[in-house]
Amino acid sequence: MLFVLLFLSEFRHNHFHGDNRFDNILPSGGITLELAVPSLSSCAQECFYQADCVSVFYKDKKCIGWNTRTDDLSPTSLDENMQYYELKGVYGNVAEGKPAVQSSTFPPFSGIYSASKAVDGSRYPVAVKPDDSCSCTNKANSQWWRVDLLDTFLVTDVAVLKRKDDADGITLVNVSIGVSHASSGPFTTCYSTGTKTSTTRFETFTCQTPVYGRYVKLSKLVSDILCLCEVEIYVQD
Repeated sequence: MLFVLLFLSEFRHNHFHGDNRFDNILPSGGITLELAVPSLSSCAQECFYQADCVSVFYKDKKCIGWNTRTDDLSPTSLDENMQYYELKGVYGNVAEGKPAVQSSTFPPFSGIYSASKAVDGSRYPVAVKPDDSCSCTNKANSQWWRVDLLDTFLVTDVAVLKRKDDADGITLVNVSIGVSHASSGPFTTCYSTGTKTSTTRFETFTCQTPVYGRYVKLSKLVSDILCLCEVEIYVQD
């Protein structure tokens, strides 16, 4: 009985959810792991343990695991019509459509680059009209973006889609990701990106230790703009 409870607890810890917007589309980068498994749950478990997968494609006992979330920048189509699932989060992305605010809004288009653009559910990496889908602050000290999840969750992962024109990967340099029960803080650090650049377009940051809270805040630790095209937050219960 204890073994069964531990198994169920561990599987719930690494739960998955479907997102049919990305069925049959592989991300443009990342490490893949192909497995023959009897079920979707086996696919999720094996891939997570073997390659720290955060998403999988599954159909008819065939499992393709991926160590990044799907982006829609340079997709590679699958012929097998495989369905896409995301791991690490019983509830999936809990940030979409939630109230968001930021320290300032980039001029001269005040409102166009509003904080809500980072949680509009669009994985579109362009920040200019007519199809702009990114939030942007001014270039100044102590710029930040914050979302209210409207409930308390155990936050495990924060995924960020960068702007398409961020070829040098500077968007998430010197950014601190914090979680708090109150909008004013104090914020417990989930992850700090440090000074290293990354050209990964859609980057997932796993909290060093999962953090309970209602508010998630991304803070730029140097004087610069903070542009976010989509922020997805994954949680456990």
